[in-house]
Amino acid sequence: YAILDCEEWIKQKGFTSSKELALDILEKVHVATVPGTDFGYPQGLRLAFCEARYNEGIDRLHDYFTA
Repeated sequence: YAILDCEEWIKQKGFTSSKELALDILEKVHVATVPGTDFGYPQGLRLAFCEARYNEGIDRLHDYFTA
């Protein structure tokens, strides 16, 4: 697992929480993340690397954050 700090991204994009960010990522690039609020990181996302296609997921996240 890893926690991705998204505080600046959340502020820049006008999200009110990491839950909104996680939903936006799921809708736009079809990658499931877990809002950090559930793990004590309200401005972060929890990423799990437990799927054989995790490289594809990372590429999609890269596309999301660089678009």
